Amino acid sequence: MADPPIKAYWDSCAWIGLINAESDKIHPLRAIWEDAQKGKYEIWTSAFVHLEVFKAKNQHGDPLSPGASDEIIEAMLSQGFVKRVQLDTEIAKCARDLRRSLEPQGLKSRPDAIHLATAVYWNLDEFHTWDKQHLLGLNGHVTRRDGQPLLIRIPGPEVMGPLFAEPDAQPRSESIQIRADELALEHHEDGRSEKN
Repeated sequence: MADPPIKAYWDSCAWIGLINAESDKIHPLRAIWEDAQKGKYEIWTSAFVHLEVFKAKNQHGDPLSPGASDEIIEAMLSQGFVKRVQLDTEIAKCARDLRRSLEPQGLKSRPDAIHLATAVYWNLDEFHTWDKQHLLGLNGHVTRRDGQPLLIRIPGPEVMGPLFAEPDAQPRSESIQIRADELALEHHEDGRSEKN
């Protein structure tokens, strides 16, 4: 019997890092994405991410049009292994309580509190972020609803295996079909979507 998938929450900086292939984030995010395609991970996020993740870039780093960006972002968020959670009253109350109790430790942002509360409320295994200012310092200070600690971390070489642990490694996967620069091929150079 296969192990259950790891339930990992991605905050907005993780989504932006994958969508725009940011060099400091892309390697571990691609590895997790590929593992999610194989059933080893579930990637969770709040519906609130639609407000924060709204600009995709092409392979040259130029912004795509809003329509092209929306198409790419929606394609990623619509994958079967991505679990989008609604921001409801219970999660909002949890976010409020977390913000109050963790403000001295650095949780000052309402959006960060919403992301964190979503992971806490749904008892997720891990919270992936690069937010050193507000979130990473909370590791060890956050308890899920089931009483277990929430692991808050930057995903790194441990998720990629030894091949990708080398600093010069350039993982490239044909199975990731929704990278921003690949989807952007369907769009004109001026950023407008082609019409059929």
